[in-house]
Amino acid sequence: MIIELNTAILSNRCNYERTGNLGEGEIILAIATLNSHIDTAIQLQERINSAYIVFGKTSAWADEENPPEENDKITEISEIVGYKKLKQFSLARPLKAGEDENNVGYPVVTYNSQKWVLVPKNKAYEEEARWLYAEAEIQPNEFPLGRYRQVGLHLGLTPRTGVSKHNLLPADVQDKGILHFYENREPQNRTSSVYVLEQFMIKV
Repeated sequence: MIIELNTAILSNRCNYERTGNLGEGEIILAIATLNSHIDTAIQLQERINSAYIVFGKTSAWADEENPPEENDKITEISEIVGYKKLKQFSLARPLKAGEDENNVGYPVVTYNSQKWVLVPKNKAYEEEARWLYAEAEIQPNEFPLGRYRQVGLHLGLTPRTGVSKHNLLPADVQDKGILHFYENREPQNRTSSVYVLEQFMIKV
C-alpha cells in the first residue's frame, strides 16, 4: 500500500477582506506547498540510521481474510517478532510517461506494479521527489519462524549498548523510537525456505 501523510496547515485568518464570509477567528485549511512536502520527506530520510521495519501480530484475526482497519492512536504493533534495519530508505518519484527506466539516470524499483525512481537528496527539489521508498530484507534465519499480520516502520530506534546486528529481537532494543506507519494484513507465513522483502511507499 502507498501511505499518504496529511500535511494540511491550520490557518487562523482574522482579516474579513481576505476571508470573505468567514467569521473572525474561524479556522480554515491552508495549502502546503510542494517544496514543503519535499522538505519533510528529506527530514524523514535523514533519519535512515534509526529506521527499522517492525513485524508481528502472531495470533489470528477474528476474520483472517479481512484484517481490521488500522488505528492511528496505537504506539506499537502487537506481539512483535522483531525489527530489521532498512536496507533502502530513499526519496522517490513515479517514473514519468515516456521515460526509459534504463536511461533515467537513477535507480528504478517496482512497487505495486508501478515503477519508481530513487532520487538522491541533492536532486530532491529538481525531481519533485516527495515520496519515500523503504525496503528491508528478512532472511529465514534472522527471526523466529511463523505467521505475522502487522508490519510497520519505526524511526528513532536505538539498540541496546553493544548490539550491532541489523536484525533485532525485542530484547535487543533500548528505545523503540516512534512507530510512524503500519498496516494490518492477511497472514504472511515465514518458513525456513521463505525470504521476505518488505516495502513501503510513503507520500509526504
